[in-house]
Amino acid sequence: MYRFESWGEFLAMGGHGWFVWGAYAASMAVFAWLVAAPLLRSRAILDQVRRAAPPPLSPTEPEGEA
Repeated sequence: MYRFESWGEFLAMGGHGWFVWGAYAASMAVFAWLVAAPLLRSRAILDQVRRAAPPPLSPTEPEGEA
């Protein structure tokens, strides 16, 4: 197991910090997109369905006379 003498050494990761922390950043970006994309897409689909749906019937209007 690695033991680092300071936070600077920990962040540098023995000269490989750019790769290690870049990989973490890329992974977090992908995970964020995997969560956000379906949520945004479902919201867009629901908005599209709401716009395409006919208006609701009024309570006094019989169903056959729309």
